[in-house]
Amino acid sequence: MSCNARRFQAIQRIAKKKENDAAARFGQARRQRDEARQRLRELQDYRAEYLDRYAAAVAAGGVTARLQEYQAFITRLEQAIAEQQRILARRQTACEQARQTWNGEYTHSRAIGRVVERKTEEEARDRARREQRLIDDRGVRNK
Repeated sequence: MSCNARRFQAIQRIAKKKENDAAARFGQARRQRDEARQRLRELQDYRAEYLDRYAAAVAAGGVTARLQEYQAFITRLEQAIAEQQRILARRQTACEQARQTWNGEYTHSRAIGRVVERKTEEEARDRARREQRLIDDRGVRNK
C-alpha cells in the first residue's frame, strides 16, 4: 500500500472517530430529551391526581384553607409543567441538532471510505499491471 492510500486511511480513521463521537453526542441528547419528556409526563400525571383530589375536596365541602392549599399547589405544579415544557423544547432542539451533526459526519465518513476503497483498488490494479509488465519483459528477454 502506498503512502497515498495510507494517508487516506489515516483521514478515514479521523473521520470515523468524529462520526462515532457525534453518534455518542446524539445518543446522549436523545436520552436527555427522553428523560425530559418522562419528567413532563410525571408532572402532568401528578397535576391530574391533584385536580382529582381538589375536585373531591370541593364536592365534600372541604375547608376553605385546605382548598386554597390545593389551588396554590396546583398553580406551582402548572408552573413546573410550563418550565418542563420549555426544557423539553430545548432538549428536542438539541437532539435534532445532534442528529444533523451525526448525519453529516456519517455521510462524510462514508465518502472518505469510498475514496480509500477506490484508491486501494487503483493501487492494486497499478501493481498488477507493473507485475504483468515485468513478467512480459522477462518472457521477451528469455526468448
